[in-house]
Amino acid sequence: MEIRGETMNWIEFIGPSVMGAISGGIVSYFLAKYKYQQLDLTRYIDSQFPIYRKLWGNIYSLKLSADILWDKANKKNLRSFSKQLEETEKKVNNNMIFIERKHVIELKNMFKEFWGFKIKKDSLLEMRKQQEKYNEIKDEEVEALINRNGNIKSSYDKLIKVLANSFRNQIKYPRL
Repeated sequence: MEIRGETMNWIEFIGPSVMGAISGGIVSYFLAKYKYQQLDLTRYIDSQFPIYRKLWGNIYSLKLSADILWDKANKKNLRSFSKQLEETEKKVNNNMIFIERKHVIELKNMFKEFWGFKIKKDSLLEMRKQQEKYNEIKDEEVEALINRNGNIKSSYDKLIKVLANSFRNQIKYPRL
């Protein structure tokens, strides 16, 4: 740009005060956007904490119910376990949008293990009933089923420990 015979660049022409106003406006825009995103993040984290707390209560109740069923397999304990499993799974599904995707996958794996445990316990009760009634089922078959249940129990015990650590980290250091 040429003014009065002198060559000037456009920054010299519009002057530092105009540039300051423009850059200040840009900075203000990005600061406002950053504050809004921080508010959004805080709102998300604040909603996650009570959900994770309640969800952990359900998961732990489910574990206790499974342990009771493991110790004493009977219809009453099986019904109690099934009810707790359904309730916990429903709680996860209802709050899925506030639960980290990684945790949803871990929980789905845990539910799969628990449903397998429930089915095997149900089979064991039926076997025992048949064994008492007709003395048809061999002790080895019952023992094999108990061993498979033991493997499932071991698997869900490990998974619950993984979930506990993962939940603890999420609550301490939320990641988005």
